[in-house]
Amino acid sequence: MPPRVLHPYLRFDRVNARVLRAVLDAVDGDDGFRGRVAELVDPEEPTVGTEAAEVAAWWFLRRPEGWEQELDGLLAAQEELDQADADTADGRRAAERLAQVEAALAEARDEQAGLAQRLAVADEELDQERARRRDAEARLDAE
Repeated sequence: MPPRVLHPYLRFDRVNARVLRAVLDAVDGDDGFRGRVAELVDPEEPTVGTEAAEVAAWWFLRRPEGWEQELDGLLAAQEELDQADADTADGRRAAERLAQVEAALAEARDEQAGLAQRLAVADEELDQERARRRDAEARLDAE
């Protein structure tokens, strides 16, 4: 039988941080209930490869000597993993952005090459037009 303080929460479909805090306080403060729950959970100490949440729950329920330090270490390790995941995601986003920038740069270089070619043609046409004008001016001066 769960502690009376838990009764209002037993029918909840969804829980929030306030409810979780109330359940944690109730379980934390009732050694007998915590012991009964611990007996329903795997009685053996977690082994390598056990999910971190299962290990944390086992430590919280059983409370072997040094469990709080072990839990702190587990939480710190999880934070490091979360940060590594975030760094990996940031790196992946940066790589994707770099690929987009490189594609835009290649497109801009192609466009610049096309414009340079058009400019060279226009310069050639301008030179030809100037030459015709000089010829025309020379003929006009001769007449």
